Amino acid sequence: LIFAVFWFISFALGSAHEFYYLLVLSDDATNGHSDDNAFIIWTALNCVMEFVLYWWLWTRWTLTYNRERHTLLALGFGFIWGLSVSQMLVSIYRCFRAIEVVASRRWLLAILTFVGWSLFQPVFDEVIWNKYVMPTHDNQWSLVIKPVVIHIPNTIITL
Repeated sequence: LIFAVFWFISFALGSAHEFYYLLVLSDDATNGHSDDNAFIIWTALNCVMEFVLYWWLWTRWTLTYNRERHTLLALGFGFIWGLSVSQMLVSIYRCFRAIEVVASRRWLLAILTFVGWSLFQPVFDEVIWNKYVMPTHDNQWSLVIKPVVIHIPNTIITL
């Protein structure tokens, strides 16, 4: 249900349309950057970063409390979670981009998107995600280290 709400918001704000256009309708999913070596290298490094941060570090730092770890199920869930949550980040970005004075200053757009996401994510995690979706999977140490080493750098670099 939560993922459906994220996608509904994304559709309502037009974020899902851009996502669908680039991946399905467009002849160039790179949005005109297919000949840009810096873009290709940046994208490849982002994919490596996502693998290292989430597949390697996040899974090792997520506590199971002696519950069985289901790797394939976790991969599928993580993939759907990543696509859904990223729609919210893109939607926050699009809301700020709609403000003319912000859209003309990329640095301001990045800062406001980061701040907007930084306000949304912890509140959402505390009020909904950690209560109704996921069983206990963190302790005080992992609640500090995972955001500082994984989530915050990922958000900054991908913005």
